[in-house]
Amino acid sequence: MKRFIIYKITNPAEGVYVGCTSDFDKRIAKYKLPHNKTTLGQRLLSSSLNEFGFDSHKIEIIEQCVCSSAEAQSLEMFWIRSYMANNSKWPEMNGLNLTDGGGGTLGSKRSDLVCEKMSKSCKNKKQVIQLDWRGNIIAEHDSIQAAANYINGSRTAVHGVVYGIREYYKGFKFKFK
Repeated sequence: MKRFIIYKITNPAEGVYVGCTSDFDKRIAKYKLPHNKTTLGQRLLSSSLNEFGFDSHKIEIIEQCVCSSAEAQSLEMFWIRSYMANNSKWPEMNGLNLTDGGGGTLGSKRSDLVCEKMSKSCKNKKQVIQLDWRGNIIAEHDSIQAAANYINGSRTAVHGVVYGIREYYKGFKFKFK
């Protein structure tokens, strides 16, 4: 359990950003840095800080908790929804968040170029063979993700087996065809 702070930053145009941190002072200090190099993943907040200046933004602590990281992320997501701060979902609200929060990309919109690159990437996927512990072929899958879905498991863990980071996952070996 750790102490987390959910905070809100409001710019002069009433744009709202909601964030979550376990080190509030350090986070705010990063926002004060020139050119906002630490907010590169938060392009709307970065643009706002560049346009209006740090001192023109109002910073408020919304909630504090001693909880798990997962609970803190859930609270962040709750407050982003409450303030309708996800610009992808509620652009008319002038929000500065790019996602639903919680450390992920849920609720974000991808550009046409990114979608095109992802589509090409999917078409070039390698087939994966699933083996039992004796080396007998159990199944063939179109991708690492398909293999993970088949065993109701983690894509990252299957990836680890395919690339030799781990030997087994859920009792199976996996390798490229």
